[in-house]
Amino acid sequence: DVVFISMIADTIDFQELRTGKRQEGIFSAAISFSNKAISGFGILAAGLLLEGVVRFPEGASRTTLAADVVVRLGVTVTAIALLYLIPFWMIRNYRITRSEHARITRALAERTGS
Repeated sequence: DVVFISMIADTIDFQELRTGKRQEGIFSAAISFSNKAISGFGILAAGLLLEGVVRFPEGASRTTLAADVVVRLGVTVTAIALLYLIPFWMIRNYRITRSEHARITRALAERTGS
C-alpha cells in the first residue's frame, strides 16, 4: 500500500511538471471511485459466479457438496486468482525511477523558485 501511495505522489509530481497543474484532488477522487467500483463489481461478480457457474446449492454443507460443484468452485477460484496478474501487467509502463523523480523534483523547484 505504501508503494502504491508513493507511486501516486510521484505521478502527481510528473503530471504537474507536464501540465503546470497540481491535481491531488482528481487523483484522490479517481482512486476512491475505482476502489468503490471494484468492490461493488466484485460482490456482484461473486454472486453471479456462485449462482451461474458454480451453481452452489442453497443450504449445502461440506459433507453434502457434490464433487462436480467442488471442481467448478476450484476452477472458478483459480480463474479469479489469475485476475490478480492484471495489475502487474498494467504497471509495466510505470517508468518513474529514482533519478527521474529527482529530475522532476528539481524541475518543479526551479519552476516555483524554491
